[in-house]
Amino acid sequence: MAFDHSLRQQRVIKEFLPDQVARRDRSDFRVSARTGDQNRDIFNEGLRSFISEARLLASLDHPNVVRVYRCLEANGTAYLVMHYYVGQTLKQRIEALDSVLPDADWVIQLLARLLRGLHAIHEKGILHRDIKPDNIYLLVDDQPVLIDFGAARRVIGGRTKALTGVITEGYSPIEQYAGDGGLKEGPWTDLYALGATLYLLVSGRKPWNAVMRLAGDPLQQAVDIGQANYPTTLLTTIDRALAIQPKERYQSAAEWLAGLEHPTLLMAEDHPQDPIAARRHDSTMTVAAPRTPTKPSAPTAPTTTPTSPERALSRDDEVTAKPSMQTVSLIHRPVLAEPRSLPQAADAHPSPTAAPITIAPTSPVKSGRIKIWLWGIIFLMTLTAVGIPLGSYLIDQVFVSPETLYWRGENYRTGRYSPKDLKEALYWLRRAAEKDHAAALYVLGKMYQNGEGVARDYAQAENFYRRSAALGYPEAQSALAKMSVPGRSFQPDRLFNQEGKKY
Repeated sequence: MAFDHSLRQQRVIKEFLPDQVARRDRSDFRVSARTGDQNRDIFNEGLRSFISEARLLASLDHPNVVRVYRCLEANGTAYLVMHYYVGQTLKQRIEALDSVLPDADWVIQLLARLLRGLHAIHEKGILHRDIKPDNIYLLVDDQPVLIDFGAARRVIGGRTKALTGVITEGYSPIEQYAGDGGLKEGPWTDLYALGATLYLLVSGRKPWNAVMRLAGDPLQQAVDIGQANYPTTLLTTIDRALAIQPKERYQSAAEWLAGLEHPTLLMAEDHPQDPIAARRHDSTMTVAAPRTPTKPSAPTAPTTTPTSPERALSRDDEVTAKPSMQTVSLIHRPVLAEPRSLPQAADAHPSPTAAPITIAPTSPVKSGRIKIWLWGIIFLMTLTAVGIPLGSYLIDQVFVSPETLYWRGENYRTGRYSPKDLKEALYWLRRAAEKDHAAALYVLGKMYQNGEGVARDYAQAENFYRRSAALGYPEAQSALAKMSVPGRSFQPDRLFNQEGKKY
C-alpha cells in the first residue's frame, strides 16, 4: 500500500522480488540476484518480462482489468503502481456462500464481463496465465477485475522448474505443465482457467488436474451437473472451454462471448420479477429465437459509470439482445441476489440444442407466497416514500446482505466512493454488526477506541472487539491481545486483559 500525495489517493505497489533467484540486502534494501550465473540470467529475464507486461497493462484502461498507472525501476528491481480497489476476491465470495450456488444471471454477467476483459488484454498480446478465484476481484457493485498477472512467474518457473510459480492445481491446462513444450500457450490457455473457475461456481467443486484428465477423463461434464440450476447453453460453453486439447477449446474470448449471446441464454420477461433471486424462475419463461443467423462480432469494452453502493442496490444492470434477435433482457441483481442451493442429481439430461427452455409454473401455494412478498415490499416502499425510517430499515434487514451494509459503512467512513460521513458510517456499520458481520464489528471497535465519530468508549470498543474475535476475525483477536499488555496508555482500566489473553 502507498499514498499518492499529489492526487491524495491510495495506491497498491507490487515489487518484483522472486524469492527463488533473488534476495534483498538488509543494509540498503536493494534487490539482487542470488549467487550464480544461472540465477542472474533468470532474474534479469524475469525482470524484463515484468517491466514489459507492466508497460502493456499501463496502456490499457478497461473496467475488468487491473488498472496499472506506471512502472518504476529502482533499488535494482521494478515496481508496479496500481489502482486500489475496495471489495473481495471471488474465492472469498465463494467461501462466504458456504456450498450454496450463485444465481444463474449473476454467473452469466460475471463471465461476460471477464471475457470482455480477457479480449482486451489478448488484443494487446498479453496472457494472464493464472486465472483463478484468488485473482478475480469483485468490487462493491460486483464488477469483476482481473488481477495478479503471471508473465514473470512463468519465466522464472519455467527456467527453475518451480511449478508452484506457474501451475495452479485444477485451473492450469496441460500446456502450462513442464515437459509439454509441443503445446503452444495462447488465449485458449486463459480460457481453460476461466472455464475451471466457472465450473467451480456452477458445480461447487474444482476440476481435476489437467494431466490426470489425459488418461481417461474423470471430469463430470458441467452440463450434467448444473442443468437443474443453469441454462444448458451456458454449461456447454464451460465444457468446451475445459477441453483437454487446446485446439478443441474456444480460440478467443470473442468466440466464447458469442456463444454466451446465444438466444437460449436471453430469457424474455413479460412481468416484474420477485426480488428474491431464488424465486426468479418460479414463473414460466420462454426463450427468444433468432430471426436470422448473424456472424458474431468481437466484443467491445463496455463504458461504465462508477456508481455508489446505494445506487447498485436499487438499479438493475440490463443487457439487451443484438438487433438480430427479438427484444429480450437479462436481469442482473448483483447485490440483492441470493444464491440457490446445491443441485440435486437429475434423471434426464436435456439436449444442448433444445429450445425453447420452459420452466414449470408455480404451484398455487407458492404463487400465494409470492403475492404476500410483493405486497410486503410495496408496504415497506410506501413507508420509505412517506419518510418513515422503518420502511428503509426493514428493507435493509430483510433483503440486503451484511457484506453490502458493511461496505456502505466503510465507504462513508473512508470517503473512497462517497463523501466522508462518520454519522452515516456508524449507521451502516451498526446495521451490519446486528447481523454479526465480523469486519463491521472490528471497525466499530476501532471507532469507539479512537473516538472516531463517537465519544471514546473503551467498554464499547471491548464489546465489539470481543464479538468480532469470537467470530474468528484475526484483526480483532490481535487487538484484544495487544490490549492485554500492561501499561498501554490507551487501556487505562485494563478492560481487555481477560479476553485478550485468549488470543
